[in-house]
Amino acid sequence: YHIDPAQLNDMLDGQMADVAGAVYNTFDDLYQYCYRVASVVGLVCISVWGHDGHPDIPKLAEQRGIALQLTNILRDVVEDGQLGRVYLPRQDFEHFGYDPADLLTGKADDAFENLMRRQIERAREYYQLSATLEQHIDPTCRAACRVITRIYADLLGRIARRPAAVLEGRVRLSTPHKLAIVARAGITRFFES
Repeated sequence: YHIDPAQLNDMLDGQMADVAGAVYNTFDDLYQYCYRVASVVGLVCISVWGHDGHPDIPKLAEQRGIALQLTNILRDVVEDGQLGRVYLPRQDFEHFGYDPADLLTGKADDAFENLMRRQIERAREYYQLSATLEQHIDPTCRAACRVITRIYADLLGRIARRPAAVLEGRVRLSTPHKLAIVARAGITRFFES
């Protein structure tokens, strides 16, 4: 497979940022982290899965990685906070008037709701920007990409319905829900072949 070694180095840089406990002041700072821990995974995956060579596919894979990682960050916001990791941009905390320390106390006020709504909106933007990714991936591997994306998009939808739920514990999809996603992806693959 034609995997750029720089992508693997980027993954390591992202993991090192987790160990060091980096602070993300702006969304641009967070984007760089998300790129390193998620987008490069997508770029490696498209190299392994194969694709049609469309010039937009690297950007689509990058954007999908951003969407997935932002969803992951929202799901784990309290768990990460307990480990001393706050991924949401400091600039957003300041803009909405919510103290990062309040994540650990479970303070779910209007400021928290507004902070979360902005993050949810941002993640949805990246899902939308990458919406055509699957059509460029080799048909034999599209189902895997669809399953990953649908699980995370549905998870984001669950968070969007009640953002404060992330303060009460890890938001999850039920096993039957995930199995239904897998089944739909399998049926879609069957009709594509």
